Amino acid sequence: ISQHHNNNNNNNNTNENDDDCENANEGGANDDVVLPSSSSGTTTTEMERSLEEQMKKYLETYYSSKGVTSNVQITTTTSGGDNSSSTILILLYAERIQLPQYHAGSWLARYTITLSPNLKRTMDGTVLLHAHTFENGNVQMTSKTTLGPITVDPPPPSSSTSTSTAAHGIVETIQAWEEDHVVTPLREAYDSLGSGVLKKLRR
Repeated sequence: ISQHHNNNNNNNNTNENDDDCENANEGGANDDVVLPSSSSGTTTTEMERSLEEQMKKYLETYYSSKGVTSNVQITTTTSGGDNSSSTILILLYAERIQLPQYHAGSWLARYTITLSPNLKRTMDGTVLLHAHTFENGNVQMTSKTTLGPITVDPPPPSSSTSTSTAAHGIVETIQAWEEDHVVTPLREAYDSLGSGVLKKLRR
């Protein structure tokens, strides 16, 4: 099952292969993913520290099911100068490997935030999913969802916690994107498999 979403737009295809899965790709992980080094051309900022704290709480809430391992990496680059904008890259990866139960899957989210000195931000992102089940057959699902871009006005400049407020807003946007444009469409697609794609395959 291959799904490609651009916000609410999606296109589904199904592939099923009855070959035995002796060399299953553990976790369906994205082998071509290279995480950037946090020490190469980056600086740790107050915003980055606040985001790390709030993203860790987000992972503890939504990526802590039994058997799930997850991690987040946040890097910041600046163009130079006191009044320059910065670019924050958030990489969120999770996987669940259950080989004795013949299934595995991975989730890779990449979010880019361009932040102006007054904390006005532009955000976009991509979520890649890979699920694999291989009991009495071999069925895989891939999904790619493109999110944004959106522009969000900065918090009030008089706020003593403007950085924390902006970081919280970024995490809220990520949560809404993942729920509304990734999880919900996948749930709806799964619910329609019996009367849709799988029914056509049986014919």
